[in-house]
Amino acid sequence: MVKRAPRSYLQIQLSERWPFMVHMIASGEASGRLAEMLDRTATQSTREIERRIAAFVALRAPLLILAMAAIVLALLLPIFELNQIVR
Repeated sequence: MVKRAPRSYLQIQLSERWPFMVHMIASGEASGRLAEMLDRTATQSTREIERRIAAFVALRAPLLILAMAAIVLALLLPIFELNQIVR
């Protein structure tokens, strides 16, 4: 009978964040192609992180434009008011 090692902290973190990673590593260990599975897992993780970063930036860009517009408006309003006073 084979005894299973207790789950390490790293395994628990991986299973909660990237469950596919745990399955890929287990599959690689079982098939004897661990290096290939680790490469696939690294590629997939990189793609996922890049996708999330792109989505984060795409959602924040309009907010940044609005904030910059508000700053420009805050700078220009006093100038326009001074122009009205001079006339």
